[in-house]
Amino acid sequence: MWSDGGRARSVEGGSRTNVGHRFGRCGEIVDMGGCNRERERANGGTMNRSTNVLIFISFFFLSFTGNLNLVDAGDTASVILNSGNFEQLVMQSKDVWFVLFGAPWCPYVKSLKPEWDKASKALEGKVKFGEVDCDVENAIQARFGVTGFPTVFAFGPDKCAPPTGVTERTADTLEKASLSYYDKAQGCKMEF
Repeated sequence: MWSDGGRARSVEGGSRTNVGHRFGRCGEIVDMGGCNRERERANGGTMNRSTNVLIFISFFFLSFTGNLNLVDAGDTASVILNSGNFEQLVMQSKDVWFVLFGAPWCPYVKSLKPEWDKASKALEGKVKFGEVDCDVENAIQARFGVTGFPTVFAFGPDKCAPPTGVTERTADTLEKASLSYYDKAQGCKMEF
């Protein structure tokens, strides 16, 4: 239920919180349970320093071979969002956006990523999908109060189309929730 004319709400752990005053757009947080950055820091992280150095050195040498292709752009329609393009692409857009907040090291984000890519390709042209790497984009993460990964925000053109919560990590569930949100948003009277 929308309260106080809010334009966004948060869903984390089953509770809904109005967060519209923080960013002035329609959006809903769906905390899909998973990695918690604060918990990881408190427990000393998942990897020690020597492991991180070894991984860095490996990627450094592999990058010179030209064979390291971490993302195949043909398999996804999801846009990489950063502080340089987030405001223009998402916040000033009249389109419906589903935005994934995560970190590449999180196993829950890694397991969601193939399903996210399938859903983004299936809904290309209707619903836009974007991703924020919270390890790099701390300002965007803080702006929306994201503390656990993966977290999905739904942004719409108007507050009259509240998003549906995503409870399963499958392309089918993401597609249904996105289309439901898209269909509701199309019937809204938009005043800009």
